[in-house]
Amino acid sequence: MRKKPETIKIFLAEGIPTGVRVLEMLNWNGKGYIIPRANLKYATSSDELDTQAVYFLIGEENEEPVLYIGESEEFAKRIKYHDHNKKFWHTAICFFSQDNSLNKAHVKYLESRFTDIAKNAGRIKIKSGKNSTPAKLTESDHYFAEAFADNTKTLLSALGYTFLKKPIEQEEDTEIFYCTTRGANAEGVYTSEGFTVKKGSLCSPEEMVKSAASGLVKKRALMIDKGDIVDSKNGLVFSNDYLFSSPSTAAGIVSGRNCNGWVEWKNSEGKKLKDIIDR
Repeated sequence: MRKKPETIKIFLAEGIPTGVRVLEMLNWNGKGYIIPRANLKYATSSDELDTQAVYFLIGEENEEPVLYIGESEEFAKRIKYHDHNKKFWHTAICFFSQDNSLNKAHVKYLESRFTDIAKNAGRIKIKSGKNSTPAKLTESDHYFAEAFADNTKTLLSALGYTFLKKPIEQEEDTEIFYCTTRGANAEGVYTSEGFTVKKGSLCSPEEMVKSAASGLVKKRALMIDKGDIVDSKNGLVFSNDYLFSSPSTAAGIVSGRNCNGWVEWKNSEGKKLKDIIDR
């Protein structure tokens, strides 16, 4: 089922697209800030950030992207603390309510909720902070917090921050495609982000062909090393839904050879992905 259209507003606070950006959505009392660490002084000069907020710190450790999720009653002070005490992050993103309707119980709930959502999405390593116990909310407060979470997720995903979004998360009905090349038995879906091979899909039981592109060989080895593909009694199997940038890369990893994914992936009627997309 298709979601309803949304209108979002992005204000370039410093007049440059890579600077501080302020995020709003039509008919929503929430507001967000995307703050590059180098622009922290400019962002925190605004009294608007002396408020209760849930926030994300995005960065890298050991060449791997990591995410820290937190909440604070005074975000401006908290982010300055993180600037002095946490080295890994390069971007902070915070969300708060413009009418102060987001209270301490709400942000504690959202911190825990976003942590669970991010872990379930499995796109990024979660950097542990304090253990947050979900606040107990009334039914109306729970509805309010969940709606706030949905709008936050929509805004983040619209700007390319997809760490709260599952690799397979349909906005509308999506067709399943299959790859059985060289004995593989894999399923996947084609989405706006690329091609996602579904959890439980089996790779070819055969070794990768010698002529396989070095990039494919390295990627498959890295996926095995990280546990995205595991050795089971049935062979090499995907341990989670995995998003690839293209159908061909997905088919190459699954089949262990260079191949055209637009042709190799077929629906239940045997029609090629290419023909389905072109129709």
